Amino acid sequence: MEIHSLTETPLEVVVQCLTQSFSDYFVKMPADPAYWKQRWKGARVDYRASYGAFEKEELVGFMVHGVDLRNGLYTAFNTGTGVIPSARGQRIVQKMYEKALPELKERGVQICALEVIQENEKAIKAYQRAGFSVIRELRCYKGSLTSKNEHTVQLKKMDLHFFNWDAYEGQPFYSWDHVQAGILQQENAYDLYEVAQNQEGIGYFVINPQTGYLAQFDISDRRYPMHWTLLFEGIAQVSTELKIVNVDSRETAKNQTLEYLGLDNYINQYEMELKLS
Repeated sequence: MEIHSLTETPLEVVVQCLTQSFSDYFVKMPADPAYWKQRWKGARVDYRASYGAFEKEELVGFMVHGVDLRNGLYTAFNTGTGVIPSARGQRIVQKMYEKALPELKERGVQICALEVIQENEKAIKAYQRAGFSVIRELRCYKGSLTSKNEHTVQLKKMDLHFFNWDAYEGQPFYSWDHVQAGILQQENAYDLYEVAQNQEGIGYFVINPQTGYLAQFDISDRRYPMHWTLLFEGIAQVSTELKIVNVDSRETAKNQTLEYLGLDNYINQYEMELKLS
């Protein structure tokens, strides 16, 4: 078996390996390479920092990393890892990390991170063997909002590039794909709206209006928890069908609002981390 970077491996080959690897997974994975090209653009994927396990030139395992500054540290985020069923039992994930970690460290990477579904005990154990530990819990929601068409709040569409993201407390809590840098990489997929009541701004949200995928949402003054429900009155004006991935469990009021609104907490993940320096 050979393990080397994915720089010379066509995207279609990686996606074929991915769909085979996740054929028995908790969540059905898209098989369209165009989806993954767009998704991994937002994840800031660097194929030089991504690795494949090859048996007789066949890709049987993969590890795709996004690389970027995060909280001031040069971070490699594992945005996808899998091994096809016929190649399992050989500790391929551990072998890929044995190859990857020294090379990532040599490139100046300080932190390696990843997300894993909490029920995926085999993957969690594999990452723990590689040195990772859990640092936080992330919750995922989906469902329908009831739109009363009261329009007690007003929406103003904003430019993603000129919005004052740092004015909101929630920025440090967003997951890898949903930080400002990730959203700007996929700017054609998202709209940003500021929400106001009586001409006074109370919050904002970032959404894909076609799919209802809600990437960011926050209120400007957290001393007023009712503003969370007002925020969702604004969101319902754009989409009543929502999918919200990776809400930090430490964001108590945000999670309570989602539960109050009746959204389904359909799955939870851990974020795991390994410090290289």
